[in-house]
Amino acid sequence: MVIYTQTLVLPQSQLHIPIHQLLLSHTCLQSPPNSLLIAHLNIRSINNKVAHLHALIALHSFDILYLSETWLNPSIQDSAVLPLGYNILRQDRNTKKSGGVAILYKNGLQVTLLDPKPPLSNNAEIL
Repeated sequence: MVIYTQTLVLPQSQLHIPIHQLLLSHTCLQSPPNSLLIAHLNIRSINNKVAHLHALIALHSFDILYLSETWLNPSIQDSAVLPLGYNILRQDRNTKKSGGVAILYKNGLQVTLLDPKPPLSNNAEIL
């Protein structure tokens, strides 16, 4: 299997444009057959961007989407942020409001978590 990634680099002038305007201004990413489309997004709080996240996923149909700075906590259920057709793995940071990481992946993908996690400081999240 080929892993296909594509990075969108935004000019400095677009860094503060609302995400819904960016969704309209970029063309749909396409992955070749028999490949995976993987992306990373520093979402800086998923809680107020769920609709935009779902629109981004619907537009690009990522196979795997890595999220950093999710700002999730155990009181927020997966179903509150999960788009239709996807599963989620997440590691919330319980010591403060910010931080946290998650991986969204399409239902058809077989994912295996490897354990144990390497020892890290209390300031890092890993999946």
